[in-house]
Amino acid sequence: MAANNTNNQYQGERNSTGEKHGKGILTFNTKAHYKGDWIRDRMEGLGEYVWGDGHTYVGEFSNNKQDGVGTYQWPTGGKYVGYWKEDRMNGFGTYTRNDGVIYIGFWKEDHQYGMGLKIIPARYRYGDEEKMYRKRKFREVWSLEKKLIFHKEMKEYPDLLLVQERKKFIDVVILISERTEAPTLKVEDITKMDKIDSEADEKTKTRIPALSIDSL
Repeated sequence: MAANNTNNQYQGERNSTGEKHGKGILTFNTKAHYKGDWIRDRMEGLGEYVWGDGHTYVGEFSNNKQDGVGTYQWPTGGKYVGYWKEDRMNGFGTYTRNDGVIYIGFWKEDHQYGMGLKIIPARYRYGDEEKMYRKRKFREVWSLEKKLIFHKEMKEYPDLLLVQERKKFIDVVILISERTEAPTLKVEDITKMDKIDSEADEKTKTRIPALSIDSL
């Protein structure tokens, strides 16, 4: 990031020697601009950098580079929230693709590194066959050579899914019975299913830790 090009235009605070110092906005000849903190002609502290093609970064800067915690957004819809080192994703962060797929884990030199969690959202009417897919989670491990060396799905919801599918079937049976004849299911059966549902929900809550980006 060339912050001192003579063709750039700066509006903001300066120190006694004329250096950019304090709060200010620098507009580059490439139509990009930076708005935020300055220390002796350097982007230093909190700021927002917007590229001419629509990419944006909001977060911490050090020595004219993205360094610290920040959020980077692509014009196509992707977003990364996490740690940076010298303009690169380094450390813990969360990357959300424009199709909703999320990766939570560690990064090194703009790529996944070490352990992480990949979350694929539920798909409705997805693909040529318009099938429905449930939400899925995978544990992954990436090497320094940017190779995926471990990939395994996490089976967290089998009991709950079975209960939900079974309950849907019961609801259909009751509806059909109401239109034709008295329902064959007893009240005790439905009560029992609701109890199983409730117990499954509680087990799921205790098994799955709450993931939040706010902890960054």
